[in-house]
Amino acid sequence: MHSGAYKLRKFKLKNYIVVAALVLLLSACSATRELASTIDKNYKFETAKLIFYSPNFSAVHMPPLMNSYAYVDTYEFDDFCSSAPKAISTSSVNKDTRTQESLLPTGKVVAHIGYNATGAGGLTGESFYIMNIKPNEQYKITLTEARPLVTSYSVEIKLLKEGRFSPVEAVNYNRKRDVCK
Repeated sequence: MHSGAYKLRKFKLKNYIVVAALVLLLSACSATRELASTIDKNYKFETAKLIFYSPNFSAVHMPPLMNSYAYVDTYEFDDFCSSAPKAISTSSVNKDTRTQESLLPTGKVVAHIGYNATGAGGLTGESFYIMNIKPNEQYKITLTEARPLVTSYSVEIKLLKEGRFSPVEAVNYNRKRDVCK
């Protein structure tokens, strides 16, 4: 026969577990972003093709309560530091859809590339790349998680030339305010 104190401790433990599960579930839900592959319908200039790819994104070891996505939003350079910058194109991937095809604006652009895996732990981060995009070309942005522990990610930006992808010259910043100096 169990004492009343034992039953009370058992009841409290169950309540803590329920509360912890709810907190994890709600924090995972707060990290959602719709999968996207869009370009502003008012953008009237030439575009380039984009393949946004994350080969090992949110691998099998990810806890089920974690919600995650990676994204690239591109802006015209002159608009990026304005008071209300507007993304010309957006693309995002998750563990179920690891590749998205989209379009990029051309000329001098800022690519805001980020990673968001929240819930039961996780990793978030963002980086900014300034580069010149040529019209009617094909680019590939690859976001790769560090392994075995997902503590960071790397970004590669490449241009398809003569049937092969080669690196694109891009200036990388870790904070928006550094881009806008």
